[in-house]
Amino acid sequence: MSYIEASEKGYADAQFFRAIYCFRKGENEEGRKWLDKAVQQGLAVAQHMMGSIYRNGWYGVEKNKGLAFLNESMAAQKGNIPAQMELGLAYGLADQYKDAVEWLRKAAESGNSEAHIYLGMCYEEGLGVERDYNEALKLYDWSFERDHNKTASEAYRRVIEKMKQ
Repeated sequence: MSYIEASEKGYADAQFFRAIYCFRKGENEEGRKWLDKAVQQGLAVAQHMMGSIYRNGWYGVEKNKGLAFLNESMAAQKGNIPAQMELGLAYGLADQYKDAVEWLRKAAESGNSEAHIYLGMCYEEGLGVERDYNEALKLYDWSFERDHNKTASEAYRRVIEKMKQ
């Protein structure tokens, strides 16, 4: 069975892949239709993608923070790591740091290097957690060791300088 047949029979994974195929061909309305079907079935990767679409205003959709947040929340609660990170960032931007830390920690515990950096920033600045330079250093170091991320390296050095003062 092809993914087109599977999508028409209601398989969420096939609907998701059909949406991507449509988007690549520039068939945005058709793509959104198939993506929405996968979202309605609770496919976390589709919910995350829909959140990204609304957050960025892609594929002919107007930006909508509320719908972006709703879709990312659904995906994050199902364990979608990129959605957990995006949700953490959204809470951080809304100055809801305890919630931001909760979601960034989940993403970091799943191995997301970027989440380690943002969580490190929370510890460095005392946002949603008690300021803890040692914990910030551990998080930055983990990210650098994994990905040789320049941002993590610079953050590590920044914390070392703060500790000297």
